[in-house]
Amino acid sequence: MPEELKREAMKVHDATLICAPRISQLAGITALGTDSSHITEFSLILQSRRQLICERLDAMPHVFSYQKPEGAYYVFPKIVIDHNSSRGFAIDLLETAGVAVTPGSAFGPAGEHHVRMAYCVEESEINTAFDRIESYFPG
Repeated sequence: MPEELKREAMKVHDATLICAPRISQLAGITALGTDSSHITEFSLILQSRRQLICERLDAMPHVFSYQKPEGAYYVFPKIVIDHNSSRGFAIDLLETAGVAVTPGSAFGPAGEHHVRMAYCVEESEINTAFDRIESYFPG
């Protein structure tokens, strides 16, 4: 960039990266000033779905071990059944059982031998997925 524009560009750069844009500030003020009862309702829905997915995982200790999530909308169980990689496990589960999970290796080396299962979906979808997984890996 030409030197004569650099100082002016830095002003714009600072204003857009250091401070929240005005429209975001106005949206935040509006959000904080409105009814927030939907947050409690949504929290209860996610708690119910988390409970369901944990119950379904508890019924499959021969396939997964896990820690109950405390602040996310997903669980990250360890694959304890024989497998080569989390990616291979996820692809096999998709192609054979029709269930999509995210391989843990997508989140770095420490994620290997885990999968990510989101519970931000309807309870019926969670149940369908686990019915299929249980059929594929009978206990």
